[in-house]
Amino acid sequence: MPAEAVRQLLSALDYAPLLMNPDALAEQIASEVEGISGDDISDIIWSLLSVYSLREELGLSTSDVTEQIGRAMQESRSEKLKLTDKYRTQLEERLVALLSSGRLDLMGKASALTLEQERFMSEARIVTDVRPIFGSDPASRPSGAVIVHTLKLTYKEGDNQRKDFYIAMDAVDLRNLQESIERAEKKVVSTKSMLEAANVPFIDLK
Repeated sequence: MPAEAVRQLLSALDYAPLLMNPDALAEQIASEVEGISGDDISDIIWSLLSVYSLREELGLSTSDVTEQIGRAMQESRSEKLKLTDKYRTQLEERLVALLSSGRLDLMGKASALTLEQERFMSEARIVTDVRPIFGSDPASRPSGAVIVHTLKLTYKEGDNQRKDFYIAMDAVDLRNLQESIERAEKKVVSTKSMLEAANVPFIDLK
Protein backbone atom coordinates (compact mmCIF):
# COMPACT_ATOMS: atom_id res chain seq x y z
CA MET A 1 0.00 0.00 0.00
CA PRO A 2 1.18 3.55 -0.63
CA ALA A 3 2.25 5.40 2.52
CA GLU A 4 -0.54 7.95 2.04
CA ALA A 5 -3.17 5.19 1.93
CA VAL A 6 -1.84 3.83 5.22
CA ARG A 7 -2.00 7.31 6.76
CA GLN A 8 -5.59 7.75 5.59
CA LEU A 9 -6.53 4.33 6.97
CA LEU A 10 -5.05 5.18 10.37
CA SER A 11 -6.86 8.51 10.40
CA ALA A 12 -10.16 6.90 9.41
CA LEU A 13 -9.80 4.24 12.11
CA ASP A 14 -9.17 6.89 14.78
CA TYR A 15 -12.60 8.40 14.17
CA ALA A 16 -14.46 5.28 13.06
CA PRO A 17 -17.63 4.12 14.83
CA LEU A 18 -17.08 1.31 17.31
CA LEU A 19 -18.34 -1.63 15.30
CA MET A 20 -17.27 -5.19 16.07
CA ASN A 21 -17.95 -6.42 12.54
CA PRO A 22 -14.90 -5.64 10.34
CA ASP A 23 -17.03 -5.76 7.17
CA ALA A 24 -19.43 -3.14 8.56
CA LEU A 25 -16.53 -1.03 9.81
CA ALA A 26 -14.78 -1.20 6.43
CA GLU A 27 -17.97 -0.07 4.72
CA GLN A 28 -18.15 2.95 7.03
CA ILE A 29 -14.60 4.18 6.38
CA ALA A 30 -13.96 3.03 2.78
CA SER A 31 -14.86 6.45 1.31
CA GLU A 32 -12.17 8.10 3.48
CA VAL A 33 -9.33 5.92 2.23
CA GLU A 34 -8.09 6.32 -1.34
CA GLY A 35 -6.27 3.50 -3.08
CA ILE A 36 -7.65 0.68 -0.92
CA SER A 37 -10.89 -1.09 -1.76
CA GLY A 38 -13.53 -1.76 0.85
CA ASP A 39 -12.87 -5.50 0.60
CA ASP A 40 -9.16 -4.97 1.19
CA ILE A 41 -9.86 -2.74 4.19
CA SER A 42 -12.10 -5.44 5.61
CA ASP A 43 -9.34 -8.05 5.10
CA ILE A 44 -6.82 -5.74 6.78
CA ILE A 45 -9.04 -5.22 9.83
CA TRP A 46 -9.76 -8.97 10.11
CA SER A 47 -6.02 -9.66 9.97
CA LEU A 48 -5.19 -6.99 12.53
CA LEU A 49 -7.78 -8.34 14.96
CA SER A 50 -6.22 -11.78 14.55
CA VAL A 51 -2.83 -10.30 15.42
CA TYR A 52 -4.38 -8.60 18.46
CA SER A 53 -5.70 -11.95 19.63
CA LEU A 54 -2.31 -13.57 19.07
CA ARG A 55 -0.57 -10.79 20.96
CA GLU A 56 -2.90 -11.12 23.94
CA GLU A 57 -2.75 -14.91 23.93
CA LEU A 58 1.05 -15.00 23.89
CA GLY A 59 1.48 -12.02 26.18
CA LEU A 60 3.75 -10.22 23.72
CA SER A 61 4.33 -6.54 23.17
CA THR A 62 3.32 -4.94 19.88
CA SER A 63 6.95 -4.65 18.76
CA ASP A 64 7.64 -8.30 19.64
CA VAL A 65 4.67 -9.68 17.72
CA THR A 66 5.37 -7.52 14.65
CA GLU A 67 9.02 -8.59 14.70
CA GLN A 68 8.02 -12.24 14.81
CA ILE A 69 5.60 -11.78 11.90
CA GLY A 70 8.28 -9.97 9.87
CA ARG A 71 10.86 -12.66 10.58
CA ALA A 72 8.42 -15.45 9.68
CA MET A 73 7.60 -13.80 6.36
CA GLN A 74 11.24 -13.10 5.55
CA GLU A 75 12.14 -16.73 6.21
CA SER A 76 9.08 -18.10 4.43
CA ARG A 77 9.58 -20.53 1.56
CA SER A 78 6.61 -19.02 -0.24
CA GLU A 79 7.58 -16.44 -2.84
CA LYS A 80 4.31 -14.59 -2.17
CA LEU A 81 5.17 -14.10 1.51
CA LYS A 82 8.96 -13.79 1.41
CA LEU A 83 10.21 -10.26 2.18
CA THR A 84 13.45 -8.43 1.59
CA ASP A 85 15.05 -6.51 4.48
CA LYS A 86 13.59 -3.27 3.13
CA TYR A 87 10.00 -4.51 2.92
CA ARG A 88 10.26 -6.35 6.22
CA THR A 89 11.19 -3.09 7.94
CA GLN A 90 8.32 -1.30 6.18
CA LEU A 91 5.86 -4.05 7.15
CA GLU A 92 6.88 -3.97 10.81
CA GLU A 93 6.66 -0.17 10.98
CA ARG A 94 3.20 -0.17 9.45
CA LEU A 95 2.01 -3.02 11.67
CA VAL A 96 3.18 -1.17 14.77
CA ALA A 97 1.32 1.94 13.64
CA LEU A 98 -1.88 0.04 12.85
CA LEU A 99 -1.72 -2.03 16.03
CA SER A 100 -1.32 1.17 18.03
CA SER A 101 -4.78 2.35 16.96
CA GLY A 102 -6.85 2.86 20.09
CA ARG A 103 -10.02 1.95 18.21
CA LEU A 104 -8.67 -1.40 17.01
CA ASP A 105 -7.15 -2.13 20.41
CA LEU A 106 -10.58 -1.66 21.98
CA MET A 107 -12.21 -3.81 19.29
CA GLY A 108 -9.58 -6.51 19.76
CA LYS A 109 -10.17 -6.70 23.50
CA ALA A 110 -13.94 -6.63 23.00
CA SER A 111 -13.65 -9.47 20.49
CA ALA A 112 -11.60 -11.52 22.96
CA LEU A 113 -14.20 -10.98 25.69
CA THR A 114 -17.03 -11.90 23.34
CA LEU A 115 -15.31 -15.16 22.41
CA GLU A 116 -15.01 -16.26 26.04
CA GLN A 117 -17.98 -18.59 25.58
CA GLU A 118 -18.44 -22.33 25.24
CA ARG A 119 -20.89 -22.07 22.33
CA PHE A 120 -21.73 -19.42 19.75
CA MET A 121 -25.12 -19.08 18.11
CA SER A 122 -24.98 -19.26 14.33
CA GLU A 123 -28.65 -19.06 13.34
CA ALA A 124 -32.15 -19.70 14.59
CA ARG A 125 -35.27 -20.97 12.87
CA ILE A 126 -38.79 -21.79 14.01
CA VAL A 127 -40.55 -24.57 12.10
CA THR A 128 -44.35 -24.65 12.45
CA ASP A 129 -46.43 -27.64 11.51
CA VAL A 130 -49.91 -29.06 11.98
CA ARG A 131 -50.33 -32.48 13.58
CA PRO A 132 -53.69 -34.18 13.01
CA ILE A 133 -55.50 -36.03 15.80
CA PHE A 134 -57.13 -39.31 14.70
CA GLY A 135 -59.87 -41.23 16.43
CA SER A 136 -60.15 -44.98 16.74
CA ASP A 137 -60.37 -45.32 12.94
CA PRO A 138 -57.20 -43.89 11.38
CA ALA A 139 -58.79 -44.13 7.93
CA SER A 140 -61.45 -41.58 8.90
CA ARG A 141 -61.11 -37.85 8.72
CA PRO A 142 -59.02 -36.40 11.60
CA SER A 143 -61.14 -35.35 14.54
CA GLY A 144 -58.87 -32.44 15.35
CA ALA A 145 -55.39 -30.99 14.98
CA VAL A 146 -52.76 -29.15 16.98
CA ILE A 147 -50.26 -26.55 15.86
CA VAL A 148 -46.75 -27.12 17.19
CA HIS A 149 -43.51 -25.22 16.79
CA THR A 150 -39.92 -26.40 16.84
CA LEU A 151 -37.16 -23.94 17.63
CA LYS A 152 -33.95 -24.94 15.85
CA LEU A 153 -30.77 -23.37 17.17
CA THR A 154 -27.60 -23.82 15.16
CA TYR A 155 -24.44 -23.12 17.12
CA LYS A 156 -20.69 -23.54 16.98
CA GLU A 157 -18.56 -25.08 19.69
CA GLY A 158 -14.92 -24.44 20.54
CA ASP A 159 -13.76 -26.69 17.71
CA ASN A 160 -15.86 -24.53 15.35
CA GLN A 161 -18.14 -27.44 14.44
CA ARG A 162 -21.74 -26.57 13.64
CA LYS A 163 -24.36 -28.39 15.70
CA ASP A 164 -28.14 -28.19 15.96
CA PHE A 165 -30.37 -28.13 19.02
CA TYR A 166 -34.16 -28.55 18.80
CA ILE A 167 -36.78 -27.35 21.30
CA ALA A 168 -40.52 -28.07 21.09
CA MET A 169 -42.70 -25.00 21.67
CA ASP A 170 -46.36 -24.11 21.91
CA ALA A 171 -48.13 -20.75 21.56
CA VAL A 172 -47.42 -19.83 25.18
CA ASP A 173 -43.72 -20.58 24.71
CA LEU A 174 -43.66 -18.35 21.64
CA ARG A 175 -45.15 -15.44 23.59
CA ASN A 176 -42.71 -15.97 26.45
CA LEU A 177 -39.77 -16.05 24.04
CA GLN A 178 -40.98 -12.90 22.30
CA GLU A 179 -41.39 -11.11 25.64
CA SER A 180 -37.90 -12.18 26.71
CA ILE A 181 -36.41 -10.82 23.48
CA GLU A 182 -38.29 -7.53 23.83
CA ARG A 183 -37.12 -7.25 27.45
CA ALA A 184 -33.51 -7.88 26.40
CA GLU A 185 -33.77 -5.20 23.69
CA LYS A 186 -35.03 -2.70 26.28
CA LYS A 187 -32.09 -3.61 28.50
CA VAL A 188 -29.73 -2.79 25.63
CA VAL A 189 -31.28 0.67 25.21
CA SER A 190 -31.14 1.50 28.93
CA THR A 191 -27.61 0.10 29.31
CA LYS A 192 -26.37 2.11 26.31
CA SER A 193 -27.86 5.26 27.87
CA MET A 194 -26.07 4.50 31.13
CA LEU A 195 -22.75 3.95 29.32
CA GLU A 196 -23.14 7.17 27.34
CA ALA A 197 -23.86 9.11 30.53
CA ALA A 198 -20.69 7.64 32.06
CA ASN A 199 -18.74 8.43 28.87
CA VAL A 200 -17.91 4.75 28.36
CA PRO A 201 -17.67 3.76 24.66
CA PHE A 202 -20.10 1.11 23.49
CA ILE A 203 -18.88 -1.44 20.93
CA ASP A 204 -21.65 -2.47 18.58
CA LEU A 205 -21.51 -6.20 17.78
CA LYS A 206 -23.48 -6.02 14.55
